[in-house]
Amino acid sequence: MKFFKLNILDFRMFPLAHIIAGGIFSGILYLIFPISFFEVLIVFLSSFLIDVDHYLCYVLWKRDFSLKNANKWFVSDGKKYDGLTKTQKRNYTLGVFPLHGFEMLFLILLLGYWQVLFFFVFVGFAFHLISDFVYEVVHSKRALYRFSLIYSLLYKWPRC
Repeated sequence: MKFFKLNILDFRMFPLAHIIAGGIFSGILYLIFPISFFEVLIVFLSSFLIDVDHYLCYVLWKRDFSLKNANKWFVSDGKKYDGLTKTQKRNYTLGVFPLHGFEMLFLILLLGYWQVLFFFVFVGFAFHLISDFVYEVVHSKRALYRFSLIYSLLYKWPRC
């Protein structure tokens, strides 16, 4: 079962790419900061489990619970997107991913003041969003609306 396409010239932020990057990032945190293995595990897991909103979007859109089919659909959707013109890409709606907005990041940071474990979730989510942002800016040049849930809902109504 193929979960990602790993090619240095065409690097995509599919699950395994986030798992590898999150693992490296978490390992570095563990070596630099005096944090427990459990706290590092929370950062690691949240650095890729944030993508559960992509799966939920697929489930709502396709009415299918198959993780394998969801992965195939997102890979196919990415290829479809790559074949569009610049104008078509601007009008292409990727969907709304509620965990991928700065609003959710801010909420989790606020929860971190109440319960410290949320701070480690915040660090994992922030790392994930930064890596997505870098990919979007450098590689795909897609509209950055997906980094704000409010903007997505107001101006780019989703498919799912």
